[in-house]
Amino acid sequence: KKTKHRFLKLSVGRVQTPTLSILVDREKEIRDFVPEPYWNIKAILDFEDIEIKHVDGNIFDKARDEEIFAKCNGKDATVDKITFSKSKTKPPVPFNLSGLQAEAYDVFGFSPKRTQIAAQNLYSAGYTSYPRTSSQVLPESLGFKDIFKQLSHNYEFKKHIDKLPDRLVPHNGKKTDAAHPPIHPTGILPTKLSKDEQKIYNLIVYRFIAVFFESAEFEAMRTTLDIEGEKFKFNRRRDL
Repeated sequence: KKTKHRFLKLSVGRVQTPTLSILVDREKEIRDFVPEPYWNIKAILDFEDIEIKHVDGNIFDKARDEEIFAKCNGKDATVDKITFSKSKTKPPVPFNLSGLQAEAYDVFGFSPKRTQIAAQNLYSAGYTSYPRTSSQVLPESLGFKDIFKQLSHNYEFKKHIDKLPDRLVPHNGKKTDAAHPPIHPTGILPTKLSKDEQKIYNLIVYRFIAVFFESAEFEAMRTTLDIEGEKFKFNRRRDL
């Protein structure tokens, strides 16, 4: 592409071209978007702080919104329907480098480089395994019980380790790395760490513990309320 004063090189390819097309289309959608005001109607129970929403969700008709509010304001609600369901949530998978970086960003706002530096320092000091791995599969040869035994000298870690099932079976992911296992603690407890290193070390330890837990079971309750013929709903969930 020739400009007034110089040439610029533009890279294109099988992946870049369709990706650029998607970005252009999306940018056009954003520029053409015309915002519309909408309203939400919520009910409040006197005896408990529960967010109860009207079943219509976002209401774009102001007259309809005012009609519902005038009809329901200050009126009693009756339970129209209650349904229960059960579900399970599997434990997380072991950390590889990208997984650790993503979690550190979500929890601490760390950049990938900042996380990698801290993880590399922990590895160099012998507290954790080699961080540059893509594996999500913990091999039994690591000696899970021995690692947990050493980690249990830390009271905070021990509180969680004591709740693990007797049979230690990790919830592994799909990605493997022939050279290195997932990032895990060696069992050696640190004596002095920087703030970044301490945060990343705790993240690694707690993830290592978490992958050995059994699936969490939940019971969900979905409730529909009737207020003057208008339907409202709320959901609650509890551990089993």
